[in-house]
Amino acid sequence: MISVCGIVALHRPTTAAGTEADETTARRTLERIAHLGPDGQGFRTIGTTVLAHARLSIVDLAGGDQPIGSDAGSWIVANGEICNHTDVRAGLDHPFRTDSDSEAALALVERLGVEGIPALMARVADPSHGPVRSFAAGIAGSSDLLAARRVAEHLGLAHTEIVDTADDAVEALPQVVKSIESYEPSLVRSAVPNYAPAREAARSVKVVLTGEGADELFAGYDHYPSVPSDELQDVLDESLDGLHHLNLQRCDRVTMAHSLEARVPFLDLDLVALARQIPIEWRLPGELGQEKALLRSAFDGWPPGDLLWWVKEQFGDGSGMADATHARIETLAASRDAGSTGLPGRRGRTSGSAPCRRRAAARSSSTNGCSPRPCRAPTRTSSAGSPPPEAGARGPRGTHDA
Repeated sequence: MISVCGIVALHRPTTAAGTEADETTARRTLERIAHLGPDGQGFRTIGTTVLAHARLSIVDLAGGDQPIGSDAGSWIVANGEICNHTDVRAGLDHPFRTDSDSEAALALVERLGVEGIPALMARVADPSHGPVRSFAAGIAGSSDLLAARRVAEHLGLAHTEIVDTADDAVEALPQVVKSIESYEPSLVRSAVPNYAPAREAARSVKVVLTGEGADELFAGYDHYPSVPSDELQDVLDESLDGLHHLNLQRCDRVTMAHSLEARVPFLDLDLVALARQIPIEWRLPGELGQEKALLRSAFDGWPPGDLLWWVKEQFGDGSGMADATHARIETLAASRDAGSTGLPGRRGRTSGSAPCRRRAAARSSSTNGCSPRPCRAPTRTSSAGSPPPEAGARGPRGTHDA
């Protein structure tokens, strides 16, 4: 899944041509989703159809505005991000007007019809040219900032920290709600700490990679251990199916509002298929309650061990934004003689839960003020009696993509 630009198509098959009212409706509709493509807007009336597009420009910045037409009279509005568009172009005798990857899709469909669409390959990640950049946001001294700083130093990343205050978060709330198109408390709560790093990242890059999907594939949420193991796969599938109107909606809308595209490598279709083949017993929490133990084991030896087995926190909690914002809103509400009921609180484990007690007991004196003691990766046995594969085994580090 990649971020989607703003697309509007208005079609009236019973009329002879698009009307001025239709164009007005299309323009007003596009204004409502302009944050999905802040780099430019385009409109075109073709017979009884009005096409409109709000663009996030990645390929052919100067000439790739949409809708894009052909000499044959076909037109396209598309999200693009087609990694093999150069190969598609080379295989077609077509008078291309732009260097846009979306025009390659138009030419292919003109030649082969919709049956040609499978030949287009979605772009998952770009080759790295220069230092890899990373971004982290949070309240000063928050565990996320401290941990991200150590990882960046360890891996040699060009790291940027965005240190926020509760007032910053409260001030951003109206724009956050507008960008995610939702008042849902939990969605807003997680979107607030996403907003600042997206804004900062957009100043230096156009595309970022994020970790959405890992919890749904590898049972990372704190309520999964309470689900019977014979039902867990169905629960994970249901969570995965619902991502488009929860975490992916938040990630997509907040980044696109800043002309930034977020890509989600954990949701690569091959990885999703692979994860679903892994026995569910291997995806249960580790002996000390570590979520995604199998996934963590796969990265053994890359980041510092104590950070690899870091105790999971919700984004709003690890960044410190949830508590700081909640306290600030409580103060504002009290000063205005208004109530603050319905504000979402922390969503981490309760202190009395068994996994939380075991993990709390595993903590030692902190390293650099933030690190719990590394937890050993557990050895599990599947229902068939065979141990999981050696997840940490891998070739030389240089053979892996960053």
